[in-house]
Amino acid sequence: MLRNLCVLVLVSKTDPNNPYSLPGGIPDGWLVLNGLDTQNPGIASLDPDQDALSNRQEYLYGTRPRVSEGFSIWLSSPAGALGLP
Repeated sequence: MLRNLCVLVLVSKTDPNNPYSLPGGIPDGWLVLNGLDTQNPGIASLDPDQDALSNRQEYLYGTRPRVSEGFSIWLSSPAGALGLP
């Protein structure tokens, strides 16, 4: 048990006694499970899959932050379609 805990601390670089080591209301475990940076204090507001849902919204909605499951905004122009992240 202690060995597994040491490995988790080394890999995730988080405090095992504090499930919320970063601001934003996202538990460290969720960040680790989804392959997100556990050392970035602004991680909650980022949108790695560019689906218009922040990581915090993905956590609250139960969606995956690296798979586009949210909303996409597309604009039409004479040159073609333009996506806005």
